[in-house]
This record gives sequence, C-alpha cells and structure tokens, in this order.
Amino acid sequence: MENVIQTNDGSQIEYKKFKNGVGYAIYVPPDVNPNTPVFTYVYGSGRKSCWYNGPYDSLIKNGSDSIVIFPSMEWNLDWGKNTMEIVNSVRSEYGIVNNNISGGGFSYGGDGGYRVVLENLKQQGASNLDPQIVYFIDDYSNMTYRRYNTALSSDDINYFKENNTIFFTYENKSSPATEAFAKAGLNIIKVKCDNGRHTAIRTDFFKNGIYDYMAGDSLPLEGYTYSRPIVTIDPKTGKQVVTWEEIDLSLINTKEKLYNYYGLEYKRSFSSKFLAKIYELLGDKASILTRFGGNGNRLCTRPNDVEHVCNYLRNDVCAQLDAMKSAVDSAYQAVVEYAASSPYPVPVPGGFDKSGAINAIASASEACSSAATRVYNVSSTITRYSNGDWDISSSTISQVSDFIGFVIKPSDNDK
Repeated sequence: MENVIQTNDGSQIEYKKFKNGVGYAIYVPPDVNPNTPVFTYVYGSGRKSCWYNGPYDSLIKNGSDSIVIFPSMEWNLDWGKNTMEIVNSVRSEYGIVNNNISGGGFSYGGDGGYRVVLENLKQQGASNLDPQIVYFIDDYSNMTYRRYNTALSSDDINYFKENNTIFFTYENKSSPATEAFAKAGLNIIKVKCDNGRHTAIRTDFFKNGIYDYMAGDSLPLEGYTYSRPIVTIDPKTGKQVVTWEEIDLSLINTKEKLYNYYGLEYKRSFSSKFLAKIYELLGDKASILTRFGGNGNRLCTRPNDVEHVCNYLRNDVCAQLDAMKSAVDSAYQAVVEYAASSPYPVPVPGGFDKSGAINAIASASEACSSAATRVYNVSSTITRYSNGDWDISSSTISQVSDFIGFVIKPSDNDK
C-alpha cells in the first residue's frame, strides 16, 4: 500500500507509523482550521486492504470537511486508547480545539467507533462535549455484536447517557445487539440498507459522504430507511419488547436537526467558534490554548492574590516612583537656586539635565501600570477560559493576546 496518495482536492492520504506496531492513515482537508471535526474509521477483517474500496476511493474523489483517521494495530491492543493518542497528537499538530469525535467501524471492526468515542468521553468529560455520534457499519465485531451484553457495562452506558451519544447502525439484518442498545435506553437509530450486501453497506457509507455528517453534510434518503426504537414492557412476561418506528428523514437529515429531534443542545459549539475566531485573529500562536484542555481545566489563578499584586504595582510602586521623581525635581531645583544665589552667580552647566532621569522614572511608572494590566488580563483570561465565558468582545481579544504573549517565548523574529 502506498504511503502517500494524492486526492483531487489537492490534499493527500498519508500512512504514518505511530508507536509499537500502531500506525494510521490520515486525510486532512486543505482548509483545516481549529474547529475541524475528526472522524475515525476501523476496518473489518480485511485489514488495511479494505481501506480502498469505499473509504479511500471516496476521499480521493470528494475529499472531506473532516480530518479522517484510519488506525491500524493488532486486534488484541486497546483500540480506544491508542486511537485517542493518535487523535490527540493530530489535534496538537493542527491546533484543533474542537474536541468532538464521530467514530465508525465496519464488520469485525464494528466496535471501533464505540471504543474511540467512549475513550474521548472519558478524557474530555461526557458533559463537556456535544452529543457524539457512533456508526456501526454492518457490525459483526466480537465486542458490540457477539458479546454486546458484556460491552454494555453500566459505566459505559452512563458515559453515553451523560453525553446523549447517538448511535446509527447500518445493517440489513435483525440484530439482537441493536435491540440491546435500545433496551439499555441509549439513543439508537436503525438504518436499513436497501443494498444489503455486507461490503456494499460499507462502500455506500463512504460513497454517500455519511462520514461528513458531523461536519455539516446531510444524510442520504435514497437507499436507506431510518427507524427509532419504541421500548415497552410485555405485561405477561415483564420483559422489554422493542418495535421500530420509521423516522421522517427531514427531521434528522442534518446534525442540527438530529439534536433538535432528541431535544439536545450543543455543549461546546460556542466555545469552538470563539476559539476558532481567536485563532483567526491571533494566528498560529493561539494554538497554545490547546495545551490547557478544551475548557482550561488545567489552569487556575487566585483572583484576590492577583488583584493584590496588581494594586501593589499600580499604587505602591508607582507612588514610590512618583516620590523619586519629586526628589529629582527638588535636587535639580536646589542646584539651580544655589548656583543663582552664590556670591558669584554662575549658570547651571548645559550638561546638567534632569530630563534623562525624569524620562526613565516616567517609563518605569508606565511599565508598572502596563505590567499590572497585563497580569490582571492574563488572570482574567484564565478564569473566563476555565469557566466557559466566551464573550467575543475586543477587550477579550486583548486579554487573550496578553495571555498568549505571557506563555509563549518570543521567537527570534519577534525580538
């Protein structure tokens, strides 16, 4: 398999080695920006060879508005954690502040989206993210198809419920695993594929651009029937019974409509737009914010201590500088008066000038005031960033700029 494949949009699909037998192929859109979403895809038992018929072909022809990652590793490794390590390294490399992930898995790798999205919820905080999306693409995996009762642990269910994760299962079979997800109270949509051949379901998934759903594309109507579960209790047996009710596609064909259909709200969309705007205005240096987590939860300040230090700089230090300035004025005046009142009056030498000292003291006073303002702005930015206050006013831009300048060592070009 080629390590680099060119795509029609001027980008490329590149295969990279990561660590300890873990590798991945990646497509990055030409207009990648901090708010670009990430989609991950796990192949079936055909391994990397099945990346071509559908996934690669579609990316080569149509590109994507998402970063698309194809992890590759042995089946006995932790696909969730290893893939998230790859995702986090890509986020860091491209300054991605959008922490949302949609994940898909096909056939034997059908649980791939489940594992990756679950790991992302654990790392980022389920309630901090938009409702995530998992795609089961004709799932026949050991975890979520054959051993679904084990996969559906109470802890995992709680993560998905807290996030309101939505599962799409593309299939042409009556799957007990799909019903189990419905009985567990998870948001699941069964998608019956008219072209129900196993590999055709995968090929059509990519051909129809479904992998770009989280990036703003619409779900296709032709060839698919969408249904939601109705779970009731059989009064005779006391067991749960699942029936399926068809969904009008116009109600869910975009991500925004899907969230509205379930009565859900965006959790981080405004912050993502804010950070994308900061990135646009302040350039690549704004990617420093990604070091501190999506909501700044690795940062903290003590506002009272900061205010005390800033007041000391503005008041006490500046007062001492003012006193120094007065002392220089008084000393200069004394010299002038002494020279004029002596028995033999002489002019003050031209080289005796107080302006240098006065200017230096004035500059020091101004620097103290400016430093106090910058320290206060950095503290304020940290507090607002960690609290999710995304006001995009000009003062906020200034504060973030101060913060970035505070934590980034100037380059040689900036000196």
